[in-house]
Amino acid sequence: MVVTPQYPFVTRFSEGLAAVCTGDCSSSPKLPHAHGYVDRDGKVVIALQFGDARIFKETLAAVCIGECGIDRQGNWDGKWGFINHAGNFVINPQYDRVEDFTASGTAQVTLGRGQDAKVGYVDKVGKTIWAPSN
Repeated sequence: MVVTPQYPFVTRFSEGLAAVCTGDCSSSPKLPHAHGYVDRDGKVVIALQFGDARIFKETLAAVCIGECGIDRQGNWDGKWGFINHAGNFVINPQYDRVEDFTASGTAQVTLGRGQDAKVGYVDKVGKTIWAPSN
């Protein structure tokens, strides 16, 4: 066993880290919860401080700030950005939805929800490659 079971939710290890969650880690949390990252020794290396967290891809991980659950209208609540392995924001949380970075060094980002949603792409430093549009 690599890490003693202690978290209600974990992801697979990617780039040496796994996202973990404490508290109400359901897709529609009603109680407090927090996501962060552990290393292969089980040591918390990025504090449990996010509303949601994904695996690292291409040196960055998508994290959400806020409640980060699905509201009654089926929309995602919270803002998404990207952190590096030190836990620092490289791209500040400002998007309503994001996809992971690809090998081409871009990630799809969405501003707005529903019919108002605008999709675009950013690079790994947050520079807009294609401005969000319908």
